[in-house]
Amino acid sequence: MFQARYSAQISLALWVLSSTPSFAAPLNPNDFASLGSLSLTQTVGDYLFDTGNGTPVLKAPDGSVLYNGVVSGDIAVFNFDSVSIASQVTVKATGTLSLGLLSLSSIQLNGNLNANGFNANNGTPGEGGAGGGRGGAAPFGAGEGSGGGIGKGGLPGFGDGGGFGGHGGNGFGDVGGIAYGDLHLKLEGGSGGGASANLFGSVAGGGGGGAIELGALSSIDFSAGLLTATGGDGSGGTALLGGGGSGGGLLLHAPTISFTGNTTVSADGGGAFGGGGRILFLTDSGGLSGEITHLSVNPAPTGGAVAGVIEYGKLSAVPVPASAWLMLSALTGYLGLRRKAA
Repeated sequence: MFQARYSAQISLALWVLSSTPSFAAPLNPNDFASLGSLSLTQTVGDYLFDTGNGTPVLKAPDGSVLYNGVVSGDIAVFNFDSVSIASQVTVKATGTLSLGLLSLSSIQLNGNLNANGFNANNGTPGEGGAGGGRGGAAPFGAGEGSGGGIGKGGLPGFGDGGGFGGHGGNGFGDVGGIAYGDLHLKLEGGSGGGASANLFGSVAGGGGGGAIELGALSSIDFSAGLLTATGGDGSGGTALLGGGGSGGGLLLHAPTISFTGNTTVSADGGGAFGGGGRILFLTDSGGLSGEITHLSVNPAPTGGAVAGVIEYGKLSAVPVPASAWLMLSALTGYLGLRRKAA
């Protein structure tokens, strides 16, 4: 009798764990239909991943649509047999959703792929990169995102910088927008900076750096390539200054990730006061091949902002969701009590 009850309860525990939502990252290319092979070679004008306003699309420099992506949670996903971005090619990612660029084989990045936040222009806030928060609008708007900078006035009038991997600053050495997030758990971008106003006028905040996930089943190879999610700058000057957006989030996962030549991977905060972003590398070994020339999650240089977070891990070390562990612990205790009672 006890054995039957025990077996049924174990089955219940396994069912609960199997039905608990999994982490949003990393994405598995095998879970998505392929769009074919992607080779971007045009050096005049910019390619654009637009993740907002309905179906996500990849546009050519002339504005024509090359590919339609799909939406998975908060991520616009584009999956290909292989991906190649040639030298001197620029690809931008904008819109409300984060960008997931996946390959069933390899990703070769020789050009520039970015989800940078946009700079504010006087009272008009900067937009975030793909999945990043918009800056606060003048006169006192707060930046969008979990670590959005607060809008402020006064003399001098400084809007708070956005936070993400590190907190933003406020111009006086104190905390601005808070730090948050974990790319092991969720792909997300940075937050916008706050606006400000005083007798000299009003200014707006910069946009937060966006979020890009690069995932390949064989390798990701950089050859003088650039991957960035930098926060946008707030507008203004000495006595009146909008907060900068925080750096965004960059997640790279493949069995091997290699770097040759003059390469850059960065998620720096925007001026003024933007906190640094987050970068996570996941490989079979937990390390990288070659050296990255410029690897950074720097904060804005003044005002109390803090650097972001750079992490390395193994692809096989996928953690169990905290909610599942809590459920398993509760069920284990329950089963123990039932066993004693029997």
